[in-house]
Formats: sequence, structure tokens, C-alpha cells
Amino acid sequence: CAKMGGSSTSLEYLAEGSCYGYIVGIADGARTMESWRDIERGFCLPDEIVGREVANAVVDVLGNNPEELHLAAGSLILNALSESFPCEE
Repeated sequence: CAKMGGSSTSLEYLAEGSCYGYIVGIADGARTMESWRDIERGFCLPDEIVGREVANAVVDVLGNNPEELHLAAGSLILNALSESFPCEE
């Protein structure tokens, strides 16, 4: 995955969109499960945030931690969201 907005070819746009969709889908699924199951929130997205900002935050965290890229993608994304968007206590 690369940061959103930097693509110049059709193939890059496709890859960027796939990455974006995967990250935002994981985030949305986690938030849905938290609301359905009364699970402790792992991350707290600001109300005004947009999908591109969420995806870029995850890409930044993953880029700074390449030694973890062998782990499951869903776990990587959730960990990156927790690091980038911690809940206020």
C-alpha cells in the first residue's frame, strides 16, 4: 500500500483503491462489532475524519514498522488504528 493520492497510472489507482477499501473495511467492521457486541473500543476515529486520512495513517504506521509486515493484515491494520487514533480516557 502507498499513501492515497499519489498514483499516476491506472494500475496504481487500482492498487491504491484496493488498499483503501481493505483498510476502511477493516476499520468499519471493527467499529460495527464494537457497537453490536459491547466490546471495548480499540481505537476512536474523530467524527470529521475521512477514509483517505484513515488509510494514510495506517500506511504511515506500517511504513515505520516493516519488521511487523509478516503478521496478519487485519491485525496490522487494527494495531495501526489503535496507535494512530487512541481513545481518550
